[in-house]
Amino acid sequence: MLTRSEQLFERFCQTRGVICRRIPEGKTKTPDYELTISSVGILVEVKQLDENDEDRRINEAFSRGEETPGGECPSGRVRHQIAEAYAQLKACYRSGLATGAVLYNNAGFLNYIDEWTVTTAMFGDYGYHFGIPAPFGGPIVTLGAGFMGGRKVTRNTCRVLSFVAVLKETASDGLALEAYHNPFASVRVEPSALSHVATEQFVHADPHTGKWVHWQPTRLET
Repeated sequence: MLTRSEQLFERFCQTRGVICRRIPEGKTKTPDYELTISSVGILVEVKQLDENDEDRRINEAFSRGEETPGGECPSGRVRHQIAEAYAQLKACYRSGLATGAVLYNNAGFLNYIDEWTVTTAMFGDYGYHFGIPAPFGGPIVTLGAGFMGGRKVTRNTCRVLSFVAVLKETASDGLALEAYHNPFASVRVEPSALSHVATEQFVHADPHTGKWVHWQPTRLET
């Protein structure tokens, strides 16, 4: 039985004219789909963020009009989903094929999967480096900023992953796809190949180099 995210993904592919083949499940790990987009073969694993107990408690309280603590970007949970998707993709990877992890939020609107969520899930928690000049007692200074612990996608890890995408339901055209390219991918997908399926595309060209790295990825023009 297909999950909500898989149903929506198949509908999205159909409406966008994407050749989408469901890969039968076997005894070994396999991704969910093999796509052909602009003559490019792409293995895709679809993951959905489901309600946990805390999400359910907050969503139910909100529906009753009660005060709630508000939402929190689920970077850690999304990072775990990327890891799970990568295991499926790598197990079935064939030389020359691109791969993508497609994420869908099924846990309520308070769990937003946005640029910050995906970027920090991929490249690590974002923070600042502070220092106190000698002798002690001087003013605290900011020495740098960048992605720190919890890195999932680096120059040496997750190289098979070409991109992470977020499938969203919209009021205007029903479904939209945002694609975040992996700058370290061994097989990259050119933005032009995704231009007719991705509503927006992003890349963070150099997330782990330099003392001052801004968190926000660059929006690509295609």
